[in-house]
Amino acid sequence: MTTPPALLPRFYRDPAVLEAEHERILKRSWQLAGHVSQLAEPGDYMTTHAGTQPVLVLRDKQGGLRAFRNVCRHRGSRVLSGIGQCGKAIRCRYHGWTYRLDGSLIGMPEVRSFGEIDKSRLGLHPANVDEFCGLVFVNLDLDAIPLSEQLGELEQHLAPYRIPSLVPFDSTEGHQSVNWKIVIDNYLEGYHVPIAHPGLMRLLDYKRYELELGEH
Repeated sequence: MTTPPALLPRFYRDPAVLEAEHERILKRSWQLAGHVSQLAEPGDYMTTHAGTQPVLVLRDKQGGLRAFRNVCRHRGSRVLSGIGQCGKAIRCRYHGWTYRLDGSLIGMPEVRSFGEIDKSRLGLHPANVDEFCGLVFVNLDLDAIPLSEQLGELEQHLAPYRIPSLVPFDSTEGHQSVNWKIVIDNYLEGYHVPIAHPGLMRLLDYKRYELELGEH
């Protein structure tokens, strides 16, 4: 086994590099939002992030998935938080601007004070959303390649786990003060498993541990 050369430290520590990665990579790639069972009924919603940007995902009246930047068009307030049910409309908790489940603006308190205004131009900014093997992903790039085209044969590898039929029974949230590439580096091989994860080691046929890398 040969050890590949490491990236220079600045690629993990330089704030300017991280800012560029948020803009060029994390905002333009598919990010996991949650499980499809969390959006079972029209009006069910979840919130997440694509890079640093807040995103809202919901089930619309027709049963389709929609995603928007989780930002009200009035003062930029977060529209919804967490996971829940918003009913037939999305209402900003700051000034009460109200949107249909398709993101279009339908209500503004004291609307006369705004003068002439074109509501059709003030809907929530859309984001891309896709479902893959029961998991919901978002992408701020509206022209992103669909997940099914990017992930190739991964679907048939995941099929035996019946992920779409599963239901989450608990949720946890954690944060680590590390660069996101360190997490990726950790999963590029299983060399650390025998030492760092003895419990997992007992479940694995470690001699047959191998990785298959696809284009994406």
